[in-house]
Amino acid sequence: MKENICLYAPDLADTPIFAVDGNLRLIFANEDFKAAVDSDKWPVENHFFREIFDDLSTLFIKESFKKAAASDDAVEATVPTPESASQMPEPFHPGARFKVLHVKSDNDQKGECIFVGKSKLPMPEEIKSLKYKARFLSLIEELKNTVLFMTDSSGSLTYLSDAIEHIMGYPPDHFVGTYAYKLVYEDDVKDFIQILVKTREGFSGTAERVRMLHRDGSILHFALNYGPCIEDDGTFGGVVGIARHITDLEKPKDQEREYNLEMLRGIAEGIAGDFNGILVGLVGNISLMKAQVSSDDALWSPIERIDTATQRAVDLTQQLMATARGGKGRTKIVNAIEIIQKAVENSRRMVDEDVEIQLTTSTDELNLAADPSYMKQLAGNLLQNAWEAMPGGGVIQVRVTDKKVRKREIPGLTEGDYLVLTIIDEGIGIDDKDMPHIYEPFFTTKSMRRGLGLSAVHGIVTEMKGAINIKSVSSEGAEVSVYLPLPKVKTAEKARTGVNLVGTSVLVVDDEPLVRDFCKAALGRIGVDVHAAAGGKEALKIFSEDPDKFDLIILDLVMPGMSGEEIFLEMKKLNAQVKVAFCSGHGGLRDELEEKGLMDQALAYLNKPFDLGQIISLVNDIAKTKGL
Repeated sequence: MKENICLYAPDLADTPIFAVDGNLRLIFANEDFKAAVDSDKWPVENHFFREIFDDLSTLFIKESFKKAAASDDAVEATVPTPESASQMPEPFHPGARFKVLHVKSDNDQKGECIFVGKSKLPMPEEIKSLKYKARFLSLIEELKNTVLFMTDSSGSLTYLSDAIEHIMGYPPDHFVGTYAYKLVYEDDVKDFIQILVKTREGFSGTAERVRMLHRDGSILHFALNYGPCIEDDGTFGGVVGIARHITDLEKPKDQEREYNLEMLRGIAEGIAGDFNGILVGLVGNISLMKAQVSSDDALWSPIERIDTATQRAVDLTQQLMATARGGKGRTKIVNAIEIIQKAVENSRRMVDEDVEIQLTTSTDELNLAADPSYMKQLAGNLLQNAWEAMPGGGVIQVRVTDKKVRKREIPGLTEGDYLVLTIIDEGIGIDDKDMPHIYEPFFTTKSMRRGLGLSAVHGIVTEMKGAINIKSVSSEGAEVSVYLPLPKVKTAEKARTGVNLVGTSVLVVDDEPLVRDFCKAALGRIGVDVHAAAGGKEALKIFSEDPDKFDLIILDLVMPGMSGEEIFLEMKKLNAQVKVAFCSGHGGLRDELEEKGLMDQALAYLNKPFDLGQIISLVNDIAKTKGL
């Protein structure tokens, strides 16, 4: 009985189905019935009805059984509606209707009864036993968006309903005699084969997602319900199931996911931008303290610890920004070896004693065109992923080298010279089922983790026109290789120092008090005359008093009221030669300025958070042009 019902129970969507024997013992219950009675808390099968439900429900089942046993056809039974029945549990609420079919049993003279809740697919009156498959299958044929399929014990298709031509463009006999996985989209074949294997072991499944290819090559989405076909001798005869076409249902979900993801990116970018402004106060003042305290001072160690914690906050903020912006940053020529070395040093301070990080480089200098903060984040994220995958400790190997990549040698890369960063760990590895999802934002297999690491890395590498290659076997560690193109320019930028800044005048315009206070302290200590304004109205008032006074305006772009761009345009009306350095912690604003041609009129662009060395280097450049 149970094997026969398993073949067809999934076919009736949103329909409670159960069966009882002559003693009113539950011998089968489908998922919809279990959900209706909240059976996650306890099993329902092999229990007497009276052990689970109230007396009225049991009476209803008993009377329905008698009615069905007295008829050769399926009968309809309606739950009674007395006042005392108002508390009856789902699915036996007053007025609920069931089709009831009595099936004779060889080992029980009372037989067995199958109860099917009210459904869009009424049970035909002529069915005498579920063993007569063909009569029941005629119901399924009426479903235009559902393909019924059957296989033999080897997985070869023996039957496909006519709906396949309507949905997929193939006549029903096109695939008959071939293996069922031939219908499946190549990326889902492995999972589909696992379904066939599980079914051979006696498992049934409902609503499992699989993609198939239309005859025109487009991808279609299906929900599979399936179960084993048991022969009369009890052996496995194949798989029987239905594939419900749900592409039209999935499209709105995909659009909603993309919309929600875009909203999430916007929120993440906004939060990261605000944090970058706040972090100027931390990063800047820490660098200011380091400039005033010697390394043998008692305060040096706590300052170092604060600096390490702050850099982790900076890394997280940059990670949010990279994820939100798909890895888009501002590039300059940097020595990647130095950045990776610092990332390794930071990681060594944070890992447990049983984790060893070994660094091997083929040279002391490999220059990249990259955003320094994103390059630091890339190396830091990969190292963090490696050590977190090694809860029992072990060795992490970090290798940096350059490589000449030939045409078509590595998918996605053009011919040329590349930096190759390889990180090998001895950790838990990556399961095959997780591999397709590792670059998804917020996907993680770690408890209480944010899941941004590889998503941010993928965005940065993609933006730099590089590639990632990951080799991993579950429980045997992982090897991650990142390929980044080497530019033709081979010299990294060096900060200019040693210029006399006395007599230089700077106006700092920023709505964040921490930024204004740091700039005044950092520049004031080396002789710069610093003025500060919290917004556009105050800045224009100070500037209008003497438009020729200031050698540099450090101008935040995102402020309440007037934006930095609007303030700049108003200042140009008073002094067409005004010298401005735009700054912001929000991504993408420099690109907007360049599109408008405003970066050509500015001296520099300063990314937040900036430290003492960066702001002094900026003002150095201005002072040098004055010949100070």
